[in-house]
Amino acid sequence: MKRVPSNDKARLCDQARAHEQAHASRRRSRGWFGNGAAAVTGVLAGMSLATRIAALRAQRSHPAAGDFARVDGGRLHYLTRGQGQPVVMVHGAWVMMQDFLSSALFNHVATRYRAVAFDRPGYGHSTRPGRPSSPWEQARILRSGLRALGIERPVLVGHSLGAAVVMAYAEQFPDEIAGVVFINGLAYPIPRIDLTPFMLPAIPVAGSVLRYTVLQPVYQAMLPAVLKASFWPQDITPSFSQAVPLEMLLRPEQLRATAEDLAALIPALAHLRASYAGIDVPVAIVTGEKDRVASPSKHAIPLSKELPRATLTLLPGIGHMAHHFRQDAILSAIAQVLQEPSTAATAAR
Repeated sequence: MKRVPSNDKARLCDQARAHEQAHASRRRSRGWFGNGAAAVTGVLAGMSLATRIAALRAQRSHPAAGDFARVDGGRLHYLTRGQGQPVVMVHGAWVMMQDFLSSALFNHVATRYRAVAFDRPGYGHSTRPGRPSSPWEQARILRSGLRALGIERPVLVGHSLGAAVVMAYAEQFPDEIAGVVFINGLAYPIPRIDLTPFMLPAIPVAGSVLRYTVLQPVYQAMLPAVLKASFWPQDITPSFSQAVPLEMLLRPEQLRATAEDLAALIPALAHLRASYAGIDVPVAIVTGEKDRVASPSKHAIPLSKELPRATLTLLPGIGHMAHHFRQDAILSAIAQVLQEPSTAATAAR
């Protein structure tokens, strides 16, 4: 039997020990990775559960203020008050119909007309279709809701992103409306880098995880500043803070709705822009001169020159939330639209 030199034995032993140590290190690494992954999964599951509980509590604390209309893809929450000519209000991003209720515009309109306010699809207590919902799709859903309520030839009042929805309605169904009041609206496809962080919940698959977990504390910290910027140079009104609580705006389904709307906004406005010259309905444009969200020089003023039947009212010293501070100007705009001949009447001449 051949003997192995002692120095070779030592070398073999060292190699064996090194191999065992490396193997043990890999086992520990796999264990740490597995434990870490399990810990992260546990944290995300806990955050998701907490978010779902918070959303349920928010809805129970702030129940539906009105009734529901069955529409294709779900239901629309609406509130109606008053009699006569219907005036339908469509809110912007983040918020819900309480934006109009807290501004007192809804009550002012109800003293003269039949005031109708909707939660747009996915906002407040309205459901949202599983598919992405463009301004045109939302306009069709709104039309279904109006038909369900027997409402004909309304004046459509849209604020901010809601103004894009009512313009999409006017493009598709001009013969079915009396006109449009366009309040502090976005009209042109101007890129908005500042909105990018709020589009994350619209990312397929990952967005669903994000809006139930890590984005909750992030948006909770960011949203007050967003609302403050929207009201600038005025302060956020106490009535708005009370009627539009943050916990309702942070619910995962509302985050999804806001994200999808913001992500679709620029392409939608690029498409809508091409049709402005052909929208032959009365459009009263009302905007705050100091609006930093929808700058009048980039949106309201050029739009007033492009629409064939538009009027423009610039409100000195007012920002993006004109309906909270100059209800008189919006009531005048509604009356002005109703004095104009409708598209149907014009076509009959």
